[in-house]
Amino acid sequence: MVETEDPVVVLGGGMAGGRAAEFLAMRGRGTRVVLVSDEDHRPYQRPPLSKESTWDDPVREELFFRDEEFYASKGVQLALGTRVEGLLPDSDVLITNQGEKIAFSRLLIATGCRVRRLQVPGSDLRGVHYLRSIPDAKGLWDAVHGGGPVVVVGAGYVGCELAAVMAGLQVDVTVVEAGSEPLGISLGAEVGAWVRSFHERRGVKFVTGRTVVHMDGEDRVGSVRLDDGTRLPASTVVVGIGVVPDVEWLSGSGVEIGDGILVNERCETSRPGVFAAGDAVRWTHPQYGSIRLEHETNAQAQAVVAARNILGGSTEYNHLPYVWSDQYGDTLEYVGYTRGWNEAVVQTDETSFTAAYLTGGAVAAVAAYARPDVIALAKQVLSDGPVARELWRAAAKDLGV
Repeated sequence: MVETEDPVVVLGGGMAGGRAAEFLAMRGRGTRVVLVSDEDHRPYQRPPLSKESTWDDPVREELFFRDEEFYASKGVQLALGTRVEGLLPDSDVLITNQGEKIAFSRLLIATGCRVRRLQVPGSDLRGVHYLRSIPDAKGLWDAVHGGGPVVVVGAGYVGCELAAVMAGLQVDVTVVEAGSEPLGISLGAEVGAWVRSFHERRGVKFVTGRTVVHMDGEDRVGSVRLDDGTRLPASTVVVGIGVVPDVEWLSGSGVEIGDGILVNERCETSRPGVFAAGDAVRWTHPQYGSIRLEHETNAQAQAVVAARNILGGSTEYNHLPYVWSDQYGDTLEYVGYTRGWNEAVVQTDETSFTAAYLTGGAVAAVAAYARPDVIALAKQVLSDGPVARELWRAAAKDLGV
């Protein structure tokens, strides 16, 4: 139990920060907790911002983890609208962008990632949007409800979810993807082709194998120019080309970084008493090696382990990777992990797919759309890491996989 004059500080108001603050508030009897966030909203969930269930109102109460009364009753201080820009290397003190100092007894860093910006001429025009926060969602919601056409740049999970939203609103939408298929990097060409066809049957257009080189317009975007000279009309552009860990501010702090914040099996950084959780964290998984996951489920689970250890526990983090994406009223799910597979066993029909990804003859990951039975089985079978092909086949036989 941490019982010191200075509080435990949770830095970040997203998925990891919100869950950690909850845990500390409910389990850390007598522990003062301060949650610091550069946003003006109390902790909330980011993943629903791109999903159909939220699109009729981007600031739904269901987004927030807890109401204001919860934090007040538990003695959690919310320092909102506060941007931290440094961690002193020789003392337990954070420095804000206003030069203020925040002292802590233990620190949990949950600053996550920031969106990767598209660096082309015209990318700063009005009508070009990114989606990472409630203000982003509000701006995009207003723009899209003003009508199309809309161009989505990037066909990863967020890009595909947004395309599904646009199709549901009957907005003219075109997705531009540098790869050969949507979600191709994550799920492979065969599954990517299924995803593409699934979207196209609902009115989404795709331009693949092309990159954006220019956005045209005087004050507001009017079209998107591709590397082959094609111009796509656009009143709204949404860029979803990935994220980068928000870690530069930790330079010189004594916290080791490298494609994220490096932590041990207890979610503690190289600096004692400083923990980290969420999208920006890289750690060594007992089955999958060094990994960094930008997944909601990972952020929540890792935050709880980090908070438990802040309170004196010794729990090791060995979460089974799992990601989900809502599209057209059903769910695309992926469980397990592989940096690259040498074989994919894929089965598809008009409304669903399943895919097992193998490395060296062992199934390392399983993906499926509209097949929760397959994913439930995969979670059981892969809980201890990759399994031999024969074991997966035997386990999945009754499901017709």
